[in-house]
This record gives sequence, structure tokens and C-alpha cells, in this order.
Amino acid sequence: MSKAKTSNPYARKLTIQMGVCKRMSKEASYYVKEVEENSARVKKMKEDDQDPFDIKKQEEVLDESVMMVPDSRRRLGEVMQALEELLAEAPEGQAEGGDSDEKVAEARALLAAFREEEAQLEAAK
Repeated sequence: MSKAKTSNPYARKLTIQMGVCKRMSKEASYYVKEVEENSARVKKMKEDDQDPFDIKKQEEVLDESVMMVPDSRRRLGEVMQALEELLAEAPEGQAEGGDSDEKVAEARALLAAFREEEAQLEAAK
């Protein structure tokens, strides 16, 4: 079966929540990358003096991408908050074979990376 299958229910919940957080992080990064690519595409189209209709349509695509960045960051923040709450529920000394301890350490590292990325985004504003 999968890695999430474990005899420790807390470790299983933690594994699932970390997977959600990782997926949302990738999604948020993808939208930022998409905005950069679409911005470059619009700029190149304008420099090449392409059809105004095509430029306008590409700008609409860019606007849609720009709108998704804050939404994806908000959703990422929500799932990270849920992970933080789950970590606060960590059972003391109930790790079966160290499984929970490893998962807690991995989750804390994931949260630390998220906080660092958030701080960098705030500094860039």
C-alpha cells in the first residue's frame, strides 16, 4: 500500500495534510511562474508589433493569471494553518516506532520553509 498507511492515526493525518500543503505550494508557484511567462509573452508581442486583437487576448490571459496568484497564496496559507493546528495536537510520547516523530519534524520543516517564503514575498512588496 501507500506510505500514508500506518498504524499510527496521527502520523497518517499528518502525512495527508503535508501532501495537501506540498500540492498547494506547487500550485501557487506555478501561478507565479505563469504570470512571469505571460508578461514576457505580452511584452514580446508588443515589441514585435503584432495584431492588437491578439495582444489584447494575451493580456486577458495574463490578467486571469494575476488574479489567481493571491487566491492560491490564500489557500496555501489556509492549509498551512491547518497543518500548524495539527502539529499543535501532536501526541507526546505516542510515536510508534518513531513514525510520528519523523513526520512532525518533516511538517515543521515544511512550515518553516513556507514562513521563509512568505517573509521573502512581504519583503519584495
